[in-house]
Amino acid sequence: MMLDKMYDAMDTACEKARDVTGVPVKFPRPGKRALKISSVTNFMVGAGFILFGILSPYKSLIILGGLGITSGLIMNSKAKKDR
Repeated sequence: MMLDKMYDAMDTACEKARDVTGVPVKFPRPGKRALKISSVTNFMVGAGFILFGILSPYKSLIILGGLGITSGLIMNSKAKKDR
């Protein structure tokens, strides 16, 4: 999944930083609870953006709201897979 690729890239970068500086650096991976909270937050903010975009002249907020809801759904599916 895309999030796993991001974690692997960050782990590789942290290993390179450790090799250069000699200081151990660890990239924290979010737990199930953090993913759930982030999912709910993204969904709520996305819904708010869509609603505000519909009611205001700022129609580009509808797109941002859709991206927020999509992000929330992806995080929710990741949290369910981490059981």
